[in-house]
Amino acid sequence: MICQLVCLLFISTASPVLSVVPQTVYGDLLANVLNPNTYLKTAMPICNHGEKLHVGQDMILYQLYDLEEPTQMLTVDVWVESTWRDCRLTWDPAAYHNVTSFAVKATEIWHPDLVFFESLHGNFAEALGVLGQSTARVRYDGMVELGSQMLINTFCRVDLRLYPFDKQRCNITFASWSKDNRTFVLRKKVDSGTGADHAFKAASNGAWLVEGFPAFNKIVQRKVGLNESAEPAWFTEVTFQLQLRRKPLYHQAYMVFPCALLTWLALLVYLLPAESGEKIGYVTTLLLSLVVFLLMLADNIPRSGDCVPILGQYFVMCVLLVALANITTVLSYSLSLRSDEFSPPKLLLACLSLAGLCGLQFRCDGGWRLFTFSWRQLMPSRNGGAKQLSNSDKWRLLGIVCDRFCLLVYGVLCTALTIWIAGFSNETED
Repeated sequence: MICQLVCLLFISTASPVLSVVPQTVYGDLLANVLNPNTYLKTAMPICNHGEKLHVGQDMILYQLYDLEEPTQMLTVDVWVESTWRDCRLTWDPAAYHNVTSFAVKATEIWHPDLVFFESLHGNFAEALGVLGQSTARVRYDGMVELGSQMLINTFCRVDLRLYPFDKQRCNITFASWSKDNRTFVLRKKVDSGTGADHAFKAASNGAWLVEGFPAFNKIVQRKVGLNESAEPAWFTEVTFQLQLRRKPLYHQAYMVFPCALLTWLALLVYLLPAESGEKIGYVTTLLLSLVVFLLMLADNIPRSGDCVPILGQYFVMCVLLVALANITTVLSYSLSLRSDEFSPPKLLLACLSLAGLCGLQFRCDGGWRLFTFSWRQLMPSRNGGAKQLSNSDKWRLLGIVCDRFCLLVYGVLCTALTIWIAGFSNETED
């Protein structure tokens, strides 16, 4: 009897302890729906012959990070989502504890091989697996929602003709790499309208304002691969267009305003007297300052020979105006500082009639009156005679007339140039 008890005790202690594994709520559901014997994840979910698989594509813009003009690379933070119906992933919720949906890795089910063609990833495999590593939500009626938040870099061709008052349109195109429209139809998930439902208001950054993010359905014809003899097929695409408007405040404050100020300061060179000897140095310093601004602009725009931006045209015209002021200043020096040994030619003396048009009156007693419209060459003396102007006085008067005439012309040109660049700024604000 004692031996039997010892044997029973030895057997009870030596035998392994059998534990009962509890069954989860989703265990039976996943085992039935994702049964590898009945569900083949590499096959498209088309259950009836002749049908097409319709996939809805959506994308929401969370944040615009940057649009680099030199490299033409757009960086955005988006939520990408695809929706389709898999006829094999259906069940009766009443038979599975009223479970109506579950989440599963995208690698466990079939999902479309979507790519976006404007990708700037390091290799094509990263662009090919847009949603392959995300999680999908499956409903009891077979609807599958596969989404993921992504930071993507895309190519955006920048049009710089109106820079810095420009608007840009950047496209992000999704399509299937291998499935044409005979079996696969890709379309936008919802009607975007103006695109307000695809972009958050806070998506703009300090340099760009997001005006919209609409989506468009397209159908294009292309060949798959590099086989030129292959017959092209029609493919469906969904294009999301990011509509941007540049905020020009930075360029107005740090480029346009200093350039306009230097251009207007060059106007004062015509009011300096020739005897000061500082006119050439003054206007040359302004010219060199504008050239520095032009070099700063060249580092901030793409190196392209397609067009010259509005800001570049404005800088070039400002440089030309200040260069013109430099040339006319040299001419004024040449006229004003001649001695009595040189007699002015009659042709130049005829130009003295322009003194009235320039708002200048010269008096023989050595005084000048500005902004009047008459000039008297001779003045009677006290003894009844007439006092004749010397050659140096005539040269000096010719220099003053040249300065006042250039002052009026330069002022008109500078005003027209300022109104022209301000007109683009008003269009941007509207």
